[in-house]
Amino acid sequence: MDFDFDDATNQRISSYLADISYVKNTVFKLDPDYLSIPFGPESNIPLASICLQDYANTMQSVNYGLSLAHSWKIYYREKLKEPNEDAAIVTMKYYIEDVAFRLYSAAEYLANSIIMMLDIPPSDLTEYRKTPNSSLKIIVGLYLVDNYPDNPITKAIISLKDSIYWKKANSYRNDLVHYQPPTIKNLGIVYKARKKNQAWVNRWEKTSSDLNQEVFGLSAGGGDTADYFIDELLDIVQHANFELVDTSNVIVKSYVSLLASYGIKLTETGFTI
Repeated sequence: MDFDFDDATNQRISSYLADISYVKNTVFKLDPDYLSIPFGPESNIPLASICLQDYANTMQSVNYGLSLAHSWKIYYREKLKEPNEDAAIVTMKYYIEDVAFRLYSAAEYLANSIIMMLDIPPSDLTEYRKTPNSSLKIIVGLYLVDNYPDNPITKAIISLKDSIYWKKANSYRNDLVHYQPPTIKNLGIVYKARKKNQAWVNRWEKTSSDLNQEVFGLSAGGGDTADYFIDELLDIVQHANFELVDTSNVIVKSYVSLLASYGIKLTETGFTI
Protein backbone atom coordinates (compact mmCIF):
# COMPACT_ATOMS: atom_id res chain seq x y z
CA MET A 1 0.00 0.00 0.00
CA ASP A 2 1.20 3.51 -0.86
CA PHE A 3 0.55 5.56 2.27
CA ASP A 4 1.26 8.85 0.46
CA PHE A 5 2.17 10.60 3.70
CA ASP A 6 3.35 14.19 3.79
CA ASP A 7 7.08 14.94 4.17
CA ALA A 8 6.81 15.68 7.88
CA THR A 9 5.18 12.31 8.57
CA ASN A 10 7.76 10.47 6.46
CA GLN A 11 10.54 12.22 8.35
CA ARG A 12 8.93 11.24 11.63
CA ILE A 13 8.86 7.58 10.57
CA SER A 14 12.49 7.77 9.43
CA SER A 15 13.51 9.06 12.86
CA TYR A 16 12.31 5.80 14.38
CA LEU A 17 14.74 3.74 12.26
CA ALA A 18 18.38 2.99 13.08
CA ASP A 19 21.05 4.29 10.72
CA ILE A 20 22.73 1.23 9.19
CA SER A 21 24.58 3.17 6.47
CA TYR A 22 28.04 2.68 7.97
CA VAL A 23 27.64 -1.09 8.16
CA LYS A 24 26.15 -1.35 4.66
CA ASN A 25 28.68 0.96 3.03
CA THR A 26 31.51 -1.03 4.59
CA VAL A 27 30.63 -4.71 4.46
CA PHE A 28 29.19 -4.78 0.94
CA LYS A 29 32.59 -3.63 -0.36
CA LEU A 30 34.18 -6.81 0.93
CA ASP A 31 34.23 -9.59 -1.66
CA PRO A 32 35.06 -12.70 0.41
CA ASP A 33 36.88 -14.40 -2.48
CA TYR A 34 39.33 -11.56 -3.14
CA LEU A 35 39.49 -10.89 0.58
CA SER A 36 40.81 -14.43 1.08
CA ILE A 37 43.96 -13.81 -0.98
CA PRO A 38 46.12 -12.43 1.88
CA PHE A 39 45.03 -15.25 4.19
CA GLY A 40 45.92 -18.90 4.18
CA PRO A 41 43.32 -21.58 3.42
CA GLU A 42 42.98 -22.35 7.13
CA SER A 43 41.91 -18.83 8.11
CA ASN A 44 38.25 -18.01 8.70
CA ILE A 45 38.83 -14.25 8.97
CA PRO A 46 37.54 -13.51 5.44
CA LEU A 47 34.31 -15.39 6.22
CA ALA A 48 33.40 -12.70 8.74
CA SER A 49 32.56 -10.47 5.77
CA ILE A 50 29.83 -12.91 4.70
CA CYS A 51 28.32 -13.00 8.19
CA LEU A 52 28.35 -9.21 8.33
CA GLN A 53 26.64 -8.99 4.94
CA ASP A 54 23.95 -11.38 6.19
CA TYR A 55 23.59 -9.12 9.22
CA ALA A 56 23.29 -5.98 7.09
CA ASN A 57 20.63 -7.55 4.84
CA THR A 58 18.64 -8.62 7.89
CA MET A 59 18.85 -5.18 9.45
CA GLN A 60 17.49 -3.61 6.29
CA SER A 61 14.48 -5.89 6.75
CA VAL A 62 14.25 -4.85 10.41
CA ASN A 63 14.06 -1.19 9.43
CA TYR A 64 11.48 -2.02 6.77
CA GLY A 65 9.33 -3.85 9.32
CA LEU A 66 9.59 -0.99 11.79
CA SER A 67 8.69 1.56 9.12
CA LEU A 68 5.54 -0.41 8.30
CA ALA A 69 4.59 -0.81 11.97
CA HIS A 70 4.77 2.96 12.38
CA SER A 71 3.08 3.61 9.04
CA TRP A 72 0.05 1.48 9.86
CA LYS A 73 -0.09 2.98 13.34
CA ILE A 74 -0.22 6.48 11.87
CA TYR A 75 -2.62 5.49 9.10
CA TYR A 76 -5.22 3.83 11.34
CA ARG A 77 -4.95 6.33 14.20
CA GLU A 78 -4.28 9.66 12.49
CA LYS A 79 -5.09 9.58 8.79
CA LEU A 80 -8.48 7.86 8.67
CA LYS A 81 -11.58 9.97 9.16
CA GLU A 82 -12.76 7.32 11.60
CA PRO A 83 -9.72 5.86 13.45
CA ASN A 84 -9.63 2.08 13.74
CA GLU A 85 -7.72 1.05 16.86
CA ASP A 86 -8.33 -2.68 16.43
CA ALA A 87 -6.82 -2.63 12.94
CA ALA A 88 -3.89 -0.54 14.21
CA ILE A 89 -3.07 -3.06 16.94
CA VAL A 90 -3.36 -6.11 14.68
CA THR A 91 -1.15 -4.73 11.91
CA MET A 92 1.40 -3.27 14.33
CA LYS A 93 1.59 -6.61 16.13
CA TYR A 94 2.31 -8.44 12.88
CA TYR A 95 5.30 -6.27 12.03
CA ILE A 96 6.57 -6.05 15.60
CA GLU A 97 6.73 -9.85 15.75
CA ASP A 98 8.61 -9.91 12.44
CA VAL A 99 11.08 -7.36 13.76
CA ALA A 100 11.62 -9.34 16.99
CA PHE A 101 12.45 -12.50 15.02
CA ARG A 102 14.83 -10.65 12.71
CA LEU A 103 16.63 -8.88 15.54
CA TYR A 104 17.36 -12.28 17.07
CA SER A 105 18.67 -13.60 13.74
CA ALA A 106 20.77 -10.50 13.16
CA ALA A 107 22.45 -10.90 16.55
CA GLU A 108 23.26 -14.53 15.70
CA TYR A 109 24.90 -13.39 12.44
CA LEU A 110 26.97 -10.90 14.42
CA ALA A 111 28.04 -13.67 16.80
CA ASN A 112 29.13 -15.76 13.82
CA SER A 113 31.10 -12.83 12.43
CA ILE A 114 32.99 -12.52 15.71
CA ILE A 115 33.84 -16.22 15.68
CA MET A 116 35.25 -15.89 12.16
CA MET A 117 36.94 -12.57 12.82
CA LEU A 118 38.80 -13.88 15.86
CA ASP A 119 39.24 -17.32 14.27
CA ILE A 120 37.82 -19.01 17.36
CA PRO A 121 37.98 -22.84 17.15
CA PRO A 122 34.56 -24.45 17.74
CA SER A 123 36.06 -26.57 20.52
CA ASP A 124 36.88 -23.42 22.50
CA LEU A 125 33.17 -22.55 22.69
CA THR A 126 31.98 -25.93 23.94
CA GLU A 127 32.26 -25.15 27.65
CA TYR A 128 30.17 -21.99 27.20
CA ARG A 129 27.19 -23.86 25.78
CA LYS A 130 25.07 -24.10 28.93
CA THR A 131 22.15 -25.89 27.25
CA PRO A 132 21.73 -27.65 23.88
CA ASN A 133 19.59 -24.73 22.71
CA SER A 134 21.85 -21.92 23.91
CA SER A 135 21.91 -19.09 21.39
CA LEU A 136 25.24 -18.38 19.72
CA LYS A 137 25.25 -14.76 20.87
CA ILE A 138 25.18 -15.86 24.53
CA ILE A 139 27.94 -18.44 23.98
CA VAL A 140 30.17 -15.94 22.19
CA GLY A 141 29.47 -13.26 24.79
CA LEU A 142 30.57 -15.54 27.64
CA TYR A 143 33.67 -16.54 25.70
CA LEU A 144 34.63 -12.92 25.02
CA VAL A 145 34.27 -11.90 28.65
CA ASP A 146 36.68 -14.66 29.70
CA ASN A 147 39.19 -14.37 26.86
CA TYR A 148 38.98 -10.81 25.49
CA PRO A 149 37.79 -8.69 28.44
CA ASP A 150 39.37 -5.45 27.18
CA ASN A 151 38.38 -5.81 23.53
CA PRO A 152 36.03 -3.05 22.29
CA ILE A 153 33.77 -5.77 20.89
CA THR A 154 33.43 -7.35 24.33
CA LYS A 155 32.53 -4.03 25.91
CA ALA A 156 29.92 -3.38 23.22
CA ILE A 157 28.43 -6.86 23.69
CA ILE A 158 28.23 -6.38 27.47
CA SER A 159 26.50 -3.03 27.00
CA LEU A 160 23.95 -4.65 24.69
CA LYS A 161 23.40 -7.59 27.04
CA ASP A 162 22.70 -5.23 29.94
CA SER A 163 20.20 -3.12 27.98
CA ILE A 164 16.69 -3.39 29.36
CA TYR A 165 15.24 -2.96 25.85
CA TRP A 166 17.42 -5.72 24.40
CA LYS A 167 16.44 -8.04 27.26
CA LYS A 168 12.74 -7.33 26.74
CA ALA A 169 12.95 -7.74 22.97
CA ASN A 170 14.63 -11.13 23.38
CA SER A 171 12.16 -12.15 26.07
CA TYR A 172 9.28 -11.27 23.74
CA ARG A 173 10.82 -13.30 20.90
CA ASN A 174 11.53 -16.26 23.19
CA ASP A 175 7.94 -16.27 24.47
CA LEU A 176 6.66 -16.26 20.90
CA VAL A 177 8.81 -19.28 20.06
CA HIS A 178 8.91 -21.33 23.25
CA TYR A 179 5.82 -20.38 25.28
CA GLN A 180 2.42 -18.90 24.66
CA PRO A 181 2.51 -15.76 22.48
CA PRO A 182 2.44 -12.72 24.80
CA THR A 183 -1.02 -11.28 25.12
CA ILE A 184 -1.81 -7.74 23.97
CA LYS A 185 -4.08 -5.27 25.75
CA ASN A 186 -7.19 -3.99 23.95
CA LEU A 187 -7.52 -7.08 21.75
CA GLY A 188 -10.53 -8.42 23.60
CA ILE A 189 -10.55 -11.09 26.31
CA VAL A 190 -7.23 -12.94 26.57
CA TYR A 191 -6.26 -16.13 28.36
CA LYS A 192 -2.88 -17.36 29.55
CA ALA A 193 -2.10 -21.03 29.10
CA ARG A 194 1.47 -21.27 30.36
CA LYS A 195 3.81 -19.68 32.84
CA LYS A 196 7.44 -18.86 32.16
CA ASN A 197 8.52 -22.17 33.64
CA GLN A 198 6.34 -23.93 31.05
CA ALA A 199 3.89 -25.11 33.72
CA TRP A 200 0.27 -25.11 32.63
CA VAL A 201 -1.86 -22.47 34.29
CA ASN A 202 -4.88 -24.09 35.90
CA ARG A 203 -8.01 -21.96 35.62
CA TRP A 204 -8.98 -22.79 39.20
CA GLU A 205 -7.75 -20.47 41.94
CA LYS A 206 -7.45 -21.29 45.62
CA THR A 207 -9.79 -19.02 47.56
CA SER A 208 -9.39 -20.33 51.12
CA SER A 209 -8.43 -23.26 53.32
CA ASP A 210 -10.60 -24.58 56.14
CA LEU A 211 -9.71 -27.53 58.38
CA ASN A 212 -6.99 -28.57 55.95
CA GLN A 213 -9.50 -28.51 53.11
CA GLU A 214 -8.57 -26.27 50.20
CA VAL A 215 -11.36 -24.34 48.50
CA PHE A 216 -11.07 -23.37 44.83
CA GLY A 217 -13.10 -21.10 42.64
CA LEU A 218 -13.39 -20.02 39.01
CA SER A 219 -13.59 -16.48 37.72
CA ALA A 220 -15.26 -17.50 34.49
CA GLY A 221 -15.61 -15.21 31.51
CA GLY A 222 -13.27 -12.41 32.57
CA GLY A 223 -10.07 -13.64 31.03
CA ASP A 224 -6.57 -12.73 32.24
CA THR A 225 -4.54 -9.56 32.42
CA ALA A 226 -2.73 -8.96 29.12
CA ASP A 227 1.06 -8.70 29.02
CA TYR A 228 1.68 -5.62 26.86
CA PHE A 229 0.25 -2.50 25.32
CA ILE A 230 1.07 -2.52 21.60
CA ASP A 231 2.88 0.85 21.77
CA GLU A 232 5.03 -0.50 24.59
CA LEU A 233 6.10 -3.41 22.39
CA LEU A 234 6.87 -1.13 19.47
CA ASP A 235 9.03 1.04 21.73
CA ILE A 236 10.92 -2.03 22.95
CA VAL A 237 11.88 -3.40 19.53
CA GLN A 238 12.60 0.09 18.22
CA HIS A 239 15.13 0.82 20.97
CA ALA A 240 16.60 -2.69 20.70
CA ASN A 241 17.18 -2.00 17.01
CA PHE A 242 19.14 1.19 17.77
CA GLU A 243 21.23 -0.62 20.35
CA LEU A 244 22.05 -3.57 18.10
CA VAL A 245 23.20 -1.21 15.34
CA ASP A 246 25.44 0.63 17.82
CA THR A 247 26.98 -2.73 18.72
CA SER A 248 27.46 -3.73 15.10
CA ASN A 249 29.20 -0.42 14.31
CA VAL A 250 31.84 -1.31 16.90
CA ILE A 251 32.23 -4.82 15.46
CA VAL A 252 32.58 -3.59 11.87
CA LYS A 253 35.13 -0.94 12.89
CA SER A 254 37.12 -3.65 14.67
CA TYR A 255 36.98 -5.80 11.54
CA VAL A 256 38.22 -2.93 9.39
CA SER A 257 41.14 -2.44 11.80
CA LEU A 258 41.88 -6.16 11.72
CA LEU A 259 41.96 -6.20 7.92
CA ALA A 260 44.24 -3.16 7.94
CA SER A 261 46.72 -5.11 10.05
CA TYR A 262 46.94 -7.56 7.13
CA GLY A 263 47.53 -4.72 4.66
CA ILE A 264 43.93 -4.56 3.43
CA LYS A 265 42.70 -0.99 3.01
CA LEU A 266 39.14 0.04 2.26
CA THR A 267 38.54 2.49 -0.58
CA GLU A 268 35.50 4.33 -1.89
CA THR A 269 34.60 1.46 -4.21
CA GLY A 270 36.13 -1.59 -2.53
CA PHE A 271 39.48 -2.46 -0.99
CA THR A 272 43.13 -2.81 -1.89
CA ILE A 273 45.53 -5.56 -0.89
